[in-house]
Amino acid sequence: RSHNPHSSLNRKLADAESWQDLLETLQQDTKISQKGAAGTMSIVNFSTSLHRLAKHAVRGNYKQNRVAILTDPRTALLIASFAEALVDKKVSFKARGCSNTAWALAKLDLPPPLTAFPRQDKVSLSAAAAEVRRCVMNVALERQQGIPATQTQWVPALSRLAASMLDLTVDFIVEDEANQRSFQMQESAILLWAWATAGRASDEAFRIDSQCMIQQADQHLDDGSDPRDFLKQQHWSNSVWAFATARVYDGHEELLVYLASLLHRYPWFVDSF
Repeated sequence: RSHNPHSSLNRKLADAESWQDLLETLQQDTKISQKGAAGTMSIVNFSTSLHRLAKHAVRGNYKQNRVAILTDPRTALLIASFAEALVDKKVSFKARGCSNTAWALAKLDLPPPLTAFPRQDKVSLSAAAAEVRRCVMNVALERQQGIPATQTQWVPALSRLAASMLDLTVDFIVEDEANQRSFQMQESAILLWAWATAGRASDEAFRIDSQCMIQQADQHLDDGSDPRDFLKQQHWSNSVWAFATARVYDGHEELLVYLASLLHRYPWFVDSF
C-alpha cells in the first residue's frame, strides 16, 4: 500500500500529548513557515491541528495554556497557512473540518465579535494572513538584532484573521446546498455553538443550520433507525443555547417546536437531559 504523508501526519497530530508536541510536529513535518504550508498539509491536517490545539488548551489551566498557544509563532503561522490554502483553493472545507475549525477558533476565544470587527469581503482574508506573517517576521528580525520584542504583537492581526476564517464557515453552509446536506447533527450543533460563542452569528446561517439538524433527524427516523443511536441531548441543548445566546430568532421557533415534539414522543430523551 502506498504511503500517504497526510494520513501519517494526522496520526502524529492526533497522538501528540501536548500542544507543544503538536506544534513541534508541525515544525518538523510540514512547511508552515511558507505560504499555505507549501502544500504539505491537507484540509484534515489543518482542521485537526487547530482542533487538537484547542483540546489541549482546555486541559489544566486554560487561561495559561491559551496565552501560551496564541503567543507561540507557530500557531500564528499555522492559521495563516490554513487561510492561504483556503484562499488559493489548495484545500477546501468538508463538513467535519468546517465544524472542527469553527469549534477550535471559538474555544480558543480568538475571533472578536461582529460588534468589534464586522464581516470582511473574502479578498481581505489573504491580506489578513499576510499581516500575521509580517508581524511574526518583525518579531524574528527584532530578536536577531537584539531588540526586545513583544511576543504578543501578532495576536491582534491573528484575531482578525480568525474572525474572517470563522465567517468562511458561515459562507460554507449558506452558499451551497450540497454542503448543507453533508452535515451531521453533531456538526451542525457545533457550528451553532461556535458562531454564538464567538459573537459572529448570521441569522441566515442559523436558520439553515438548524433546518439541517431537523432534516437529519427526520431522515434517520424515516430510515427506521433507533432514535437512541442519534438523538443526543447535547446537540439539541447546545443549539437552543446558541439561539438564545446569539439572540437570533430566524428559525428558532421551528427548532423549539421540533425539539418539543421529540421530547413529547420519547420520554427517555427527556430523561437524558
